[in-house]
Amino acid sequence: MTATRKTVRQDGQAHFRLGYRPGLDGLRGISILAVMFVHGGLFWLGQGGFLGVDIFFVLSGFLITSLLLEEWNQTGSISFRNFYMRRALRLLPPLVLLIALCLAVVTLFPPREGTLAAAKSILVALFYLSNWMPGQVYPPLFHTWSLGIEEQFYILWPIVLFLFLWLKARHRSVVIFLALSIAAIAVHRGMLWHDLKGLDRNLVYTRLDARTDSLLVGCIVGILISRIAVIEHKWVVSSIRLLAVLSTAGMGYLLLTIPSTSGFLYYGGFTLIALMVAIVIAHLFVAPGRMFTIVLGLPLLRWFGRLSYGLYLWHLPIYVLYDNLFPRFGFRSYTLTIVLPFLIKFILSVAISSLSFYLLEQPILKLKKRFSVVRNGRDGDSAVGPLMMPAREQI
Repeated sequence: MTATRKTVRQDGQAHFRLGYRPGLDGLRGISILAVMFVHGGLFWLGQGGFLGVDIFFVLSGFLITSLLLEEWNQTGSISFRNFYMRRALRLLPPLVLLIALCLAVVTLFPPREGTLAAAKSILVALFYLSNWMPGQVYPPLFHTWSLGIEEQFYILWPIVLFLFLWLKARHRSVVIFLALSIAAIAVHRGMLWHDLKGLDRNLVYTRLDARTDSLLVGCIVGILISRIAVIEHKWVVSSIRLLAVLSTAGMGYLLLTIPSTSGFLYYGGFTLIALMVAIVIAHLFVAPGRMFTIVLGLPLLRWFGRLSYGLYLWHLPIYVLYDNLFPRFGFRSYTLTIVLPFLIKFILSVAISSLSFYLLEQPILKLKKRFSVVRNGRDGDSAVGPLMMPAREQI
């Protein structure tokens, strides 16, 4: 049973409930697999797998905005304390464990730069500063740059949205503001990329001010979908489905072919990709097609989606550790040189992430109910099956 409901207010306007959407877990599963494949160097194709992070960004902006709007509609306010407690319970436990293990490694096996210097580079990740200091973060934790962007966004956006709601700004005004902000960020990123004098390329890729457009695109989708309960015009439904097919094809092509250094990404490409992801999300909510529902609803794909945060955290340190312990040999066999090591690293990552999810993350996630004010289920509780998560746990 899906916990999604639409209620109708007295004024006749449909009121949106997010609930649980299996397709979002499926989309998240595709995202994390793409990232794991590209970091594993599995194929000469598939070099665009890093775009899985951009899918995560759009999803995060969408889910955060949708849940905050639900809370406002139900309570007339937003509890920042509850919001940040939910974020801390969701994100910090596995990250703190990973940081502790990294600190133990550099203490027991001091690197060339020394234990103290290595410890400082690890703490950069703990305080979510990797996106501003990509060259100074502990290499196995370089991927935490995306967590830095999201955490800094989580600090700013709820406050901005609350101010808009408190001032009773029209949704159209908020959407226009966000659209102008997205355009400004896209232009700003292009200017940074055009003038790289003294600026690290990685910094353009990881800076908050150069990558927040993907999150803001997700915010717009959250606002628009929260205002739309049902689309009655068949031509609109058909158009959305067609755009979703074209967006999926475009995303698939870019995931296979585009390198992270492509100028196309920095001159509007990242924004275009975010819009493609947004169209797919909108399609899942307002005009779901059978094929999308079946593919994104596959149990295994949804399971990977549920593990996605742990997989993202643990896979790169495991990859780096394996490569340091078992450096590649000069075999001519592609299987022995690339595929077999990748499979071993992939299986180890899934195993460690599963332990983290079921033994650490899941027990702690039960505490989130104490800080939840959004009622997703029929009796105020979300419907959660073996492979289901309530909306508030999908982020």
